[in-house]
Amino acid sequence: MKQPLKGNITAIIIIIAIVAITAGVMGWLIAKQSQIPVAQPVMPIVQTQPQNQTIPPQAVPTQQNLTKVDWNAIQFDACGKKDKYEKLPWWNNFSAQIAKYNYYSDNYVDSVIKSANENKYLNPDKIKYTRENYCNYKSNSNSTICGNGKDKKLSITDLDINGEGCLAKDGSAFVVVFPGEYMGGGNYVFRYDINNNFLEEAQKVNETKTYGSYWVDPPSAFGKRIGNIIKMTGGAGDAGCGSETEFDYNIIANTIKMTNRCWQCEGEKPKCTAY
Repeated sequence: MKQPLKGNITAIIIIIAIVAITAGVMGWLIAKQSQIPVAQPVMPIVQTQPQNQTIPPQAVPTQQNLTKVDWNAIQFDACGKKDKYEKLPWWNNFSAQIAKYNYYSDNYVDSVIKSANENKYLNPDKIKYTRENYCNYKSNSNSTICGNGKDKKLSITDLDINGEGCLAKDGSAFVVVFPGEYMGGGNYVFRYDINNNFLEEAQKVNETKTYGSYWVDPPSAFGKRIGNIIKMTGGAGDAGCGSETEFDYNIIANTIKMTNRCWQCEGEKPKCTAY
């Protein structure tokens, strides 16, 4: 009866040993697992702009403002006709500026009307002409300032025959005279800032006061510069008589005025008048 009890004790001891070994292995595994680092989620890094700092705008290229011509310092080369300058790179810009001007200037139109009012032969009825009614009278319908003449524009081709220009030695400026037609229509003097493509008409100081009318023989050529003044000359002739005129062109003020006129017919002594 004692042998079965001994066998039971042995079996129990074996079971206890197995449980202990199993527990030890499990403990070791748990301890080993605890040493493995757990991967943490990675958050993206966002760079923020400080609130008190502004982001500079993108640079926008701008055209540099070019220096305007100092007309006091300008020295001119020898003057010449249109064909001397028309192939220069600035000529097309200059031509486009010229085309903005009416061929018959306001000064000229006013002079024509003033002369018509004062001419007893052409205006025996002593009509009081104004710009508004001058062209409405049949006798004036063929006047140069009526019809298509109202919208006629100055053209670079008007320099072909008698026009003249002078270029600055440094190439920065140009002065030019459009002599216009007989009796003064289309006559202009300009100064031109080449680098800035800026054209300015010279103002005629005493055009409408001379002879009580407009300039019959406007300037057509440039002379020597003396201080601020460039001497200019012009002339006209008809039926055996002719005239020579002198003008002062103030290049700083951009004004021109007649200073002297001499009139002479064949066989007579010249008669000169200073203005």
